[in-house]
Amino acid sequence: MRGIALFLCCVWIGGISWADESNSACALQADVTQLIVDERLTGTAAPEALSAVRAVLSDAQMIYAPALPALVEWIYALPKEQVGDALAQEYQTQCEQAALN
Repeated sequence: MRGIALFLCCVWIGGISWADESNSACALQADVTQLIVDERLTGTAAPEALSAVRAVLSDAQMIYAPALPALVEWIYALPKEQVGDALAQEYQTQCEQAALN
């Protein structure tokens, strides 16, 4: 799970500067992750979750819209017991650690 999160974090960040912006970028990504987690926890099917999350992205989060299909696929592939509120926090932690390396 951590390996996939780290991979997605690196893919999402792409051209974003890692300096002081890395924490806010990681927080934005974690917020998007939480939106998808919330959809899964309420029983929304993956295709509908993708549409629902895309519809509510903030202007700041729109940069991550191209990565949504991969993130939705990853979250919906996880066993149910691994999908909860801690997932977004873990994502943020892994993202921030990647920014330090």
